[in-house]
Amino acid sequence: MKILVTGSEGFIGKHLAKRLQDEGHEVDGYDARCSQDVRNTGALYEAMIGKDVMFHLAAAHLTMSLGAPMEDLITN
Repeated sequence: MKILVTGSEGFIGKHLAKRLQDEGHEVDGYDARCSQDVRNTGALYEAMIGKDVMFHLAAAHLTMSLGAPMEDLITN
């Protein structure tokens, strides 16, 4: 199965992606730490093409949540 994991560099996303790969799935990660922003809907759509499943685990960091709550709401 071809799978996309957003937030793939976070704690849960990283472990999920590894587990899925260990089970034989083809996994692509999508994460802000790799300059990939889930708010860029065009790029996210492109990443989703050809995938069977997407796990959406991307979220704003706590410091962003406290400093810019509306931006956090939009992102999450």
